[in-house]
Parts: sequence; C-alpha cells; structure tokens
Amino acid sequence: WPFIIVPELIKESSPELVDQAKIDKALAIAINRLSFMQLYDGSFAMWPGETQTTLWTSVYATHFLWEARTKTQLPKDMLESALNFLKQIMAVPAGAITPYDFDSILSTKAYAAYVLTLAGQAPVAWLQQLHEDRALLSPSGRVYLAGAMALQQTSSKPLRSLGEMPE
Repeated sequence: WPFIIVPELIKESSPELVDQAKIDKALAIAINRLSFMQLYDGSFAMWPGETQTTLWTSVYATHFLWEARTKTQLPKDMLESALNFLKQIMAVPAGAITPYDFDSILSTKAYAAYVLTLAGQAPVAWLQQLHEDRALLSPSGRVYLAGAMALQQTSSKPLRSLGEMPE
C-alpha cells in the first residue's frame, strides 16, 4: 500500500510530479493481481495461482485493500471476505495453521487486529489477549497492537506505553 500513500505526499509538496493516470493504472493492476492471489476463504497466497494461504501476506493484502478502497472500485466482496478471514485467524491457536514461530504468529495476529480495528471491526477480546501476551510479541507486533489499541480507545496512551516494553 505504500504506493497509495507516497503519491499523496508528493502531490502535496510537488503536484507537477504526480501523474494520476499512471497511479490509477498501477492501482488497478495491483488489485487485479491480488484478485488472482485471493483464495476461496478470503485469504491470500504468496503468488498468483498458488493455493496455500500465507498469513502475513493475507494481512498485508487486506491492509492494502482497506487503504485502496477510497481510491478505486474493488471487486465485489474482495475486501469483505479478506476482513472475514482476518477474524478467523484471530481464533486459531499458534502453530495450528503454519509452522511459523510462536512470536511470529502472535505478531501477525496483532497486525490483523490493527487492520480490523482500522476497518471499524476491532476484535476487542483478542486485543486484550494480545495485550496480556505482549511480552511474547516481536517489536513490530507490539507496534501493531499499540496502534490497534490506540485506535480502539481513541487515545495515544497505548502508543506511549511502547517505551515501557522489554526488548
């Protein structure tokens, strides 16, 4: 999703450098490619044509779609099914889907919680559970959790607490 945000920043400082038609075309191509990566359950594979879910890819792709929804028309049900998949992975025990390390699964869940919270579907009970397990999260997982909690609470307090976490 950075190529959605970066042109906006450039447009603010140097509007003559932004070719909106090229941005729109690149966005349409990216969404089309993602549509070939989305699986029946709303998750995403790493590459078009593959059939194995990749958790982090699924969360990242859903985040991209959430940001892209205001810039372009998305295929019917693409975002909704992706968000539904993120809700499903919140409840899956670490190690049950994939052989990732425990902290990687928890951190992926924290990222999923952040995306769901952005979408107005905060998984409140899972945020609390992740908060209780925050010492097991990777540094990026802690950032996603703090971001989700800050959005859900409409407070910057969770973000300020990041400095209190052990390395």
